[in-house]
Amino acid sequence: MSQDNTLPAAEWITHLDIPNSWCWVTLGQIADIKGGLAKGKKRRPDQPTRLVPYLRVANVQRGYLDLSEIKYIDATDDEFGELLLFRGDILFNEGGDRDKLGRGWIWNDEIAGCIHQNHVFRARPASPELISKLISMYGNIYGQAYFIGEGKQTTNLASVSLSKLASLPVPLIPANEQNRIVTKIDSLFARSSRARDELAHIPKLVERYRQAVLEAAFRGDLTADWRASNPTLGGGIQAEADKDGPYELPASWQWIRLPRLGLLGRGKSRHRPRNDPSLFGGPYPFIQTGEVRAADGFLNTFTKTYSEKGLAQSKVWPVGTVCITIAANIAETAVLGIEACFPDSVVGFVANSRLTIPEYIEFFIRTVRSDLEAFAPATAQKNINLDTLEEVLVPLPPVEEQQAIVDRIISAFHGLSRMNIEHDKATSLIDRLDASILDKAFSGQLVPQDPNDEPASKLLKRIRAARAAAPAVKRGRKAKGAADGGLF
Repeated sequence: MSQDNTLPAAEWITHLDIPNSWCWVTLGQIADIKGGLAKGKKRRPDQPTRLVPYLRVANVQRGYLDLSEIKYIDATDDEFGELLLFRGDILFNEGGDRDKLGRGWIWNDEIAGCIHQNHVFRARPASPELISKLISMYGNIYGQAYFIGEGKQTTNLASVSLSKLASLPVPLIPANEQNRIVTKIDSLFARSSRARDELAHIPKLVERYRQAVLEAAFRGDLTADWRASNPTLGGGIQAEADKDGPYELPASWQWIRLPRLGLLGRGKSRHRPRNDPSLFGGPYPFIQTGEVRAADGFLNTFTKTYSEKGLAQSKVWPVGTVCITIAANIAETAVLGIEACFPDSVVGFVANSRLTIPEYIEFFIRTVRSDLEAFAPATAQKNINLDTLEEVLVPLPPVEEQQAIVDRIISAFHGLSRMNIEHDKATSLIDRLDASILDKAFSGQLVPQDPNDEPASKLLKRIRAARAAAPAVKRGRKAKGAADGGLF
């Protein structure tokens, strides 16, 4: 590691062993760093302002800019002139959640006349020989630990000061090698991006196939071969059929409304307020709408329990009850694997075992979920009522075929789940490959060093000389040591 005009690597980047032609500097040595404009700043009456677009923490993400929502702020002409963003400026978040500290990317004149607020710092490279993208990549990956370690934490927010940002250790790379590294990174990341784009189609295809399986199941297509192999099964449905259904069914099936297939009723939670502590803490599982949604079809876990008092104002539902949410998350379903209570925001269906099985009903409700949501009023909290569910028509085959349908759906979904697992593994592998690329880039191993390249120490001398020769610029108050990083 070169020791000429260098900064010994801080503890958070000691794993980077840089080539002899590079040198450690601070960000403040190679860039002009500026804080932004505070919202609601008070001014004198003779200071006219105008509305201009500005960047917030939400706009500055790690490795990209989110410009989907741009807000405006009042700024004087002097403030606008000082804070106007130029192409190549590097943006760093000053505050927010701790993991957001130092998060950023580069500005490429995406919006004309844009400035930045005080929670976003701007670092303007001091030489055209410095590639902003390379510095920003380094800050996002290796600077993150530095910002977390050096940031201050209040009750709700974390922040990093301008002087700490200026003191960020940065490896200065010879100018020619910077260009070679960026070209190589762009080439390799383009391949990663194409691979991610291809992988992104897989979850959509899996979900499409999942819906196709359900559609085939409840039209009779999924078990057409089963019916052909079991011609003597299928004539024993004992329920009053509804002749009119939305589509034609196999001859051995019938359209039957949900209440005729079992007991349908709302959960009970009569006591008010619902969150009375005396209702909880006993031995009786209490299921909530969010747990039904998260169960993925089968529910046997819980986070709250009712006491004897809670049980007295509620009801215990048996194992095998189909839970159907009717508030907030509409028509999310799960089959109880335990005896449990639940509130009146959940409807329970207990199947008549002569006519149907709970897993069949649970899978079917998934296919009509969007239709049930259409019945929910357009209010802040969507909900449907019991009357809506009582009108649901179920395509009902004999119980034996229902079991065959459930078995085949589970088998198909199991295969689709494996595809999702493999998708997640592949995506994780690409992330690790990208991290490996950057590790090599910032340790001098991604591209070969050229002995004819001018060493970075000479580039640093030119930057220092140019900054020393630059005319003085009127500046506001700055943190001590901010101009040069405070370490040299």
